[in-house]
Amino acid sequence: EAALDELIEGLRSHEDSPERLLVATEPIRGQLGMIVEKFVSAYGGQYLAFETLEETVLRTAIKQVFGQDRLPAFDIANSQFILSFGSDFLGSWLSPVHYSQQYGEFRQGVDRDRGTLVQVEPRFSLTAANADQWVPVKPGTEGILAFSIAAVIIRDGLADPEGLQLVSQMISPQELARYGPDAAATITGVSAERIEELARAFVDHQPGLALAGGSAAGHTNGLFNLTAAYALNLLVGNVGKPGGVLLNPDSPLKGLVNDQYAASFSQWVDITRKMQAGSIQMALIHGANPAYSMPKSSGFKEALANVPFVVSFSSFMDETSSMADLVLPTHVSLEDWGDDVPDPSPGFQTVGFQQPVVVPFGDTKGFGDVLLTVAGELGGAVGSALPWNSLRESVRASARYLYELNRGSTSAGSFEEFWMGVLQRG
Repeated sequence: EAALDELIEGLRSHEDSPERLLVATEPIRGQLGMIVEKFVSAYGGQYLAFETLEETVLRTAIKQVFGQDRLPAFDIANSQFILSFGSDFLGSWLSPVHYSQQYGEFRQGVDRDRGTLVQVEPRFSLTAANADQWVPVKPGTEGILAFSIAAVIIRDGLADPEGLQLVSQMISPQELARYGPDAAATITGVSAERIEELARAFVDHQPGLALAGGSAAGHTNGLFNLTAAYALNLLVGNVGKPGGVLLNPDSPLKGLVNDQYAASFSQWVDITRKMQAGSIQMALIHGANPAYSMPKSSGFKEALANVPFVVSFSSFMDETSSMADLVLPTHVSLEDWGDDVPDPSPGFQTVGFQQPVVVPFGDTKGFGDVLLTVAGELGGAVGSALPWNSLRESVRASARYLYELNRGSTSAGSFEEFWMGVLQRG
């Protein structure tokens, strides 16, 4: 209670200059993400999400190629040929547990031939080690190789007409022609013969799937690399088809739940400069450890020390928490309520629900419950934006919205029956 009083006092002292508040969290979805966003927006502060292995470049490439804000589902299980540019999906990329399960089905070849995996990557990663072919490429030239494969597909008249039209809107055929196999071989270190083989194999073994991310994104031309690779899916017409790229629909909780994507490195550099200049006077940090994870050259750790009042919401003492003026230990996930709209989703609308399975072992409070308590004490615009008394109450509100939609895998004659069914199924 004393800690909450100190937190509320700190927030009240900056109500005349709310832009001096920084709230930093891990990427949060579901009701908790919505609560954080509404809290910061109503207060007038700044909100950044920190993700150690951030996927800003990937999301931008997906937006440019497919026009989607949400990441698509990559149907590895039903694919016949996977051409992966740097995406270590069996190691650490996006959702390796999910992709490993799909990879097992891809390899078993039930009712079809065994799938073929080609990994294009300078490093011999876990995915490269499991691939049928590892194509070592000069770092940063993955996009040139993808362009050359596309040029061969177009030159030989193998492209899907509709897909070719879409790709032509992003890059002209004349530009693609510059990256023929001979020219690309000099740049990438991959022979012209191998490029020709990859292009024909990708077209001949359908459904095919081109993936890109990880090391291919980690260059100054990372967006070019990923855009070129994902455009291959358009050329062979495998978007929206089994074994290809499945575009995910919007969340069924649209209007209630907002996705908070990770901020780019440049945004974190900008906020670091503000902290150094004294423009940030109070920082609330939850589920992130930027004092450890930000590069030393960014100067973030030193800048954080320049913030007069740092509050950490954490379950353990990490490097960022050790620099805080106030530490409010939070529930661990097994002790807290929550819901989630996974990203990437499996290709159809999905909502997951989380309920406590153990009684809290310590004197802790969930992050959502803290913000709701503080909002009630602050009142005004912040209190009006967050009318719930607890995170559980907020999660029930989203469940009631789903119940009123009257569709999905759980149905019941009353909301209480629906609520119990949702909790049982997760």
